[in-house]
Amino acid sequence: MWKKKSIFWELPYWKILDVRHAIDVMHLTKNLCVNLLGFLGVYGKSKDTLEARNDLKDMKQREDLHPEPKEKESQYLSPASYTLSKAEKESIFECLESIKVPSGYSSNIKRIISRNDKKFTNLESHDCHVLMIAPVEAKVGLKDYKRTVKKADEKSKRQSKEVPQLGDQPQPELDPGDAFLTPKKRQIKLFMKETGLSLDQLRESNDAEIPVAEVKYQFKLGKPLVKPDQVQNLSTQMYRFHQWYMEQSAKGRTMFE
Repeated sequence: MWKKKSIFWELPYWKILDVRHAIDVMHLTKNLCVNLLGFLGVYGKSKDTLEARNDLKDMKQREDLHPEPKEKESQYLSPASYTLSKAEKESIFECLESIKVPSGYSSNIKRIISRNDKKFTNLESHDCHVLMIAPVEAKVGLKDYKRTVKKADEKSKRQSKEVPQLGDQPQPELDPGDAFLTPKKRQIKLFMKETGLSLDQLRESNDAEIPVAEVKYQFKLGKPLVKPDQVQNLSTQMYRFHQWYMEQSAKGRTMFE
């Protein structure tokens, strides 16, 4: 609606720059948000001014928005399609007062708005993110927005706790009883736990019998090297070797001939 050519284009070296724009997303969001909030008609904040209407008149655009002369050299600015009524403004500020966000997510929205004057004060960049993104999220996916805010609130509460609560502590990697064991003894204890053998069995004591391990698969000459259902899971080289072995076995040969 309003067009303006930046003065940066008048710099002699501007056209030869590789990157002509360094956009700060946060400040860009804030500027855009302030411009959108100008639709509320706050004095000094709105971009819909007499100068802007005169520019439209000079460019011969939007005749319905051209200033209309009145008595005493004053001019009347006709309401545009985006101009909000008093009831619509009241509804917007009523909605903003009901916004609740997790601690540290943004400023308290109630403190930066004036419902009587219908304006904002001390608006920060993070507040602009809430004002611009929250309505879109609420319209597109209200459930996802609520879940995201809930997760952010829970994370903020967990981080604010100085002492971990029961069940929140990380599982210790080392058993407290093993803290004074040497690495070698710690490795022996881990081996005993995995194999189920006792210390007497490892020492080959006469009173301790070592159980016979169960044979899961017994190799026979001419038979597959692994179980048939495990052949397809072999690596490429092992699979080729297995296939070669089975072909040689079918011809009555052995690997050592």
